[in-house]
Amino acid sequence: MDIKKFNWLLGFGLMAISAAAIAKQTAMPTSAFRKYFWGARDAYDDRDFAKAEKLLRTYRKLGSPSDKLLKSAGCDTKWEVDIFSAALKEARACINRRTESQSWSDAEHAKFVVMVALRAGDYASLIPYVDCAPADLIQKSTTCGARFYRQPADLERLVKAIQKRPGLLEQATWRKFPGLPHETDTQRWILYPISDQWKPCDMVGSPAISLRVDQNGQTRIAGFAASCFETDNR
Repeated sequence: MDIKKFNWLLGFGLMAISAAAIAKQTAMPTSAFRKYFWGARDAYDDRDFAKAEKLLRTYRKLGSPSDKLLKSAGCDTKWEVDIFSAALKEARACINRRTESQSWSDAEHAKFVVMVALRAGDYASLIPYVDCAPADLIQKSTTCGARFYRQPADLERLVKAIQKRPGLLEQATWRKFPGLPHETDTQRWILYPISDQWKPCDMVGSPAISLRVDQNGQTRIAGFAASCFETDNR
């Protein structure tokens, strides 16, 4: 290797090391809000409600501090914490009475019943089968990253959106997936409408509704598309 090439490589290496050191020094440290509250929020999405409660308690013990970056952007972190806390409280209460909720004992029968109800616009018959903490399959959030927490009654939005698109479910297909990591021995069935008419939030190929089969073989509605129907009817 000639001396010029060696010096160039040495100089480039030193510049890279310096840039990495500067980036490390100037990187914004993780705030308590992002570490504990966002952690609680992620645990909620994973349906690990015990972990979510633990992280939220830790965050509150620290005084529920805001986040400088989000605050400077005009985000209302207190509002986000409040709506999350209410959703987590409802989820825990729902879990405690879950054995009283309705479910299907056969996943194939559940898929058939759901398809019939969606085509008929009969959301009322499905609401009793919605599981605790139903997920919004579109997962739309605010500009500040706050998430929306759905209730069983929000299923009406999906059903009405489907009714406005005759034939939307003609080529719909169910796909099987494993359950979430925290939920061992569970399965999910997710319904995908195959149609150009279906693009909520401009997301082509989005799922419409999902079913969860628990460890006991009981099937409930795990989530459904709910975002964007309020504004653009997609």
